[in-house]
Amino acid sequence: MFGLLLFGAGTVWLGILMLKELVDTPPFDDPSRCPACRHDALLRVQREGIASAAPLLHCRHCNQAFWRWQGSLIRDTGRPLF
Repeated sequence: MFGLLLFGAGTVWLGILMLKELVDTPPFDDPSRCPACRHDALLRVQREGIASAAPLLHCRHCNQAFWRWQGSLIRDTGRPLF
């Protein structure tokens, strides 16, 4: 009886986590204009399936890289951000 109750609670917990993963993922609202060269060539660089706390954005025109942190862009200097 206890095993069945534990299995049911685990199934509900897993279902809630899966639903939360699908629903709570915000769409990317990254800017597309590079602050360095002002061209519309800024793209998100991210490994597939891994969401970063501070996503890296890269300009295809001037090859500058920027970290997106709390709504602002920080130029990537090669040093660790965190």
